[in-house]
Parts: sequence; structure tokens; C-alpha cells
Amino acid sequence: MSVTSARPQVKIENMSQKNYVFTSADRCDTCGAQAWVLASLNSGNLFFCAHHANILVPALRQAGAEIIDNIAQLHLEEAENAPLTSLSRTR
Repeated sequence: MSVTSARPQVKIENMSQKNYVFTSADRCDTCGAQAWVLASLNSGNLFFCAHHANILVPALRQAGAEIIDNIAQLHLEEAENAPLTSLSRTR
């Protein structure tokens, strides 16, 4: 897959620390949506949205990629921004 991007190559010295901080500038290399997953391969890094990560990460893991998965942060942000309903209000 050949992706042209203006962003610089992310250098991650020790992926086992899994301390990469995702920003809104990180975009999915497949569709351009906000990236929540980073896959590091010997040939470089790939960013994925939650949708494409669910599809592609299992194969990337089998290929030896190290994965930083931040999808939980997406769900946390969705929950924090959800409108209150009669079911979610405390009494």
C-alpha cells in the first residue's frame, strides 16, 4: 500500500512502552478519518481509524507488527460527550 502523506514519519524508539500520544492530526492511512491505532512495522508505521483497525490489525499482528491501540479513548470521549437521558441521570 502506497500512501502519500504530509506528516513526518513517527519515530518510536521503544514500542513496548506504548506511550504514543495520539492527536487529531493523526489520520487513518486507509480512509483519512481520525486514527486511534498505530501499527509499527519494520518498513514504517501505519495509522488506522477504529473501523479499519478492527479489520486489519489481526493480520498485522500475525505479520509481526507492534500495535498501539487507543480505541478505548474513543469510547471514553463518546461517553463523556453523550447527552444526558432520563436513563443516565442520577437521582
